[in-house]
Amino acid sequence: MGFLTQLAEAKAKLESKRGHYGSGIAAARAAYSYLLGMCKIKKPIPYTEKELLDKRLSEVFPNAKSMQIVELDGVKYKNSHSPISSNSRKEVTSWDQEWVKVYSVNSAYTRNP
Repeated sequence: MGFLTQLAEAKAKLESKRGHYGSGIAAARAAYSYLLGMCKIKKPIPYTEKELLDKRLSEVFPNAKSMQIVELDGVKYKNSHSPISSNSRKEVTSWDQEWVKVYSVNSAYTRNP
């Protein structure tokens, strides 16, 4: 069975668990994320421009702290981390990293509307 077929099955399983809580939803989400990543590595699904930009920023600024603002090609970006999953003791077990483009408005930084 190919990655695309497995991805479709994982997506259907994830959607069937929508609105439910517990380990079933976490396992379904993890399986879908893994298969989506594999499909992008193997190239049946292309990376988005945002994913490519995030990868480039992470390579250029590998030691950037959370909430740190950096500049690349004249554009400012903020490094943001958020928890993806936690264990039963409420300890974060995995984190998501995202680079957010920031706009200067009266010296305050905001997301693009």
